[in-house]
Amino acid sequence: MTLEQVSYLSQTVAAGAVVVSIVYLAIQIRQSERSQRVMIQQVRTDRGMTLAASMETPDHAAIWAKVTADNPDLSAEEVAVLTPFLRRWALILLDAKAHHTMSLLSDEAFERTCAGARWGFSFPISRAVWTTTVRRTFPQDDAAMFEALVVNGVPLSEGADDAARVLAARKALLAGA
Repeated sequence: MTLEQVSYLSQTVAAGAVVVSIVYLAIQIRQSERSQRVMIQQVRTDRGMTLAASMETPDHAAIWAKVTADNPDLSAEEVAVLTPFLRRWALILLDAKAHHTMSLLSDEAFERTCAGARWGFSFPISRAVWTTTVRRTFPQDDAAMFEALVVNGVPLSEGADDAARVLAARKALLAGA
């Protein structure tokens, strides 16, 4: 084998090694992206669960019951509890929007986040707390984006006694309806 043939052979092996390295790198990037999406989803789930858990105490649950029943008998202390809760909810949604824009959050996951926020902010008391206190804690662009996703075009919910609705549904289920 001549020196020229050895040179061609080594260049061919080197080119093959480059191709293998590029393929390996592409696989690693794909796996890294999947891991990143999984981590983002886990963090998002944890945030949502923490937000929901913050209203599980009897005092906080009573406040949320007033919100969903549209009971305007809220004290200043109850509004003070509700304000950071709704702010966290808005922050979670805006974070989801940012991740969705960067293609790090699927359309389905983003829509789930929006649907929950639309429900929570459809109650007149939630909407009133948003417009009077929470909205001021966001830059204008963020507040406008939040309202475009959750408030604008979303009708206000009528207050409902959830306990009475659950008991009525239970009764209908037992009656075979």
